[in-house]
Amino acid sequence: EFYRKVSKVISFAAQLIKGFRSRIVLRLLLSPESFDQLVGLNADYVISCGAASAGMNLLGSGFFGGKTLIILKPGILSFKSFDFVVAPEHDVKKAADNCVVTRAALNLIDKNYLSEKTAQLLNRFSHLKSNYRTKIGVLIGGNTKNVEFTESVAKILVHQIKEVALQLNADILLTTSRRTPDHIEQLIWKEFKKFERCALLISASKTDIPEAVGGILGISDCVVVSGESISMVSEAVSSGKKTVVFNLVSSEEKTDFNKYERFMEKLSEQGYIALCSVKGISQAVYCVMSDKMHLKHLSDKDVVRHAIKKVL
Repeated sequence: EFYRKVSKVISFAAQLIKGFRSRIVLRLLLSPESFDQLVGLNADYVISCGAASAGMNLLGSGFFGGKTLIILKPGILSFKSFDFVVAPEHDVKKAADNCVVTRAALNLIDKNYLSEKTAQLLNRFSHLKSNYRTKIGVLIGGNTKNVEFTESVAKILVHQIKEVALQLNADILLTTSRRTPDHIEQLIWKEFKKFERCALLISASKTDIPEAVGGILGISDCVVVSGESISMVSEAVSSGKKTVVFNLVSSEEKTDFNKYERFMEKLSEQGYIALCSVKGISQAVYCVMSDKMHLKHLSDKDVVRHAIKKVL
């Protein structure tokens, strides 16, 4: 932890003092094993993801001599310190010339990925193969910075999902995430385990099913996602399925927008998602399923691919 903090300070200084981008500095900051593996490589491009590794990318550029590419915001470091940056819109106040701004977080979702994960999920849960009802996928996240998934929210969520499933004669395919609090997962499990419209119920903390999210996205006609998970929302909207996103923060509790809310508001304004409060889930799902609200398909891959070609 000490060296982690020191590396942040040194990498910040290295933006102005290029002498810090050296083997000597890396030898001081890294374990001997990591250092030996790193300096033994020969790279024309160094790619890192997130703030935690951005500093090492910058410091390592001194002896690699290759171009530095980063994904997501590099913490306290400037975008201009790198050759190429891919960052989501909610993390970019002003885009630099070397920055490609995406509307959602980068993800693996495309037709081939959905087909593959759908086949895997159907092979694991064969009872879904003969089920031809309309399907509502539900992706549940959990607590994150400044956002709490409370029991009262979970109870409203359960009621709303059950209500619209019965209204539309639809089946529910639901998975929690590893961030879902235990007491919330227990409540959801208790409410849906014997509910006649719940065709699939997955506990991410108890069962490792890698194809769960991709398979549910592939099978579902509509997807309901908790808005505190930027990655799950991005995957859902990239799948081309009608996506309803609910905000965990009620209007009574709302003060300033956090980055999750800014992200959701932007996608909603651009017509990619139906954004609602947890109390409005049933109505939002009904609207998109009855085509009273038309949503667009989002894909950032062509934008990123075109930008990378310029770098290469």
